[in-house]
Amino acid sequence: MTATHHVSPGSKTHGHSGAPLPRPQDPEHDIDAKSTAIWVIASAIVLFISLYFMLSLFDVVLTTERNRKINNLPTTELTDLVGSEKAFLRGESSHSKKTIEQVMQEMVPK
Repeated sequence: MTATHHVSPGSKTHGHSGAPLPRPQDPEHDIDAKSTAIWVIASAIVLFISLYFMLSLFDVVLTTERNRKINNLPTTELTDLVGSEKAFLRGESSHSKKTIEQVMQEMVPK
């Protein structure tokens, strides 16, 4: 008859030698708090600085494109419309109409 040695689940010894059990290696829970905090703070700073420059760059590009495509285009339709309205007010469109200067002189009491 052979005797078996019983090891309780909470004991620190293994077998007959009495040596402590090695600590299990668990890389998921092996976190260095100082290194992790430095990386999180540094990456947050880099993220916000890059977002700041990207938004500034986006604003410059947007303003440049808006000026090029909208604000600095020659306004041929507006120029033609203003010219035709000025010609109408001067009485150049038909000979039977009075000019706006003539109407204003007639309205002024003498």
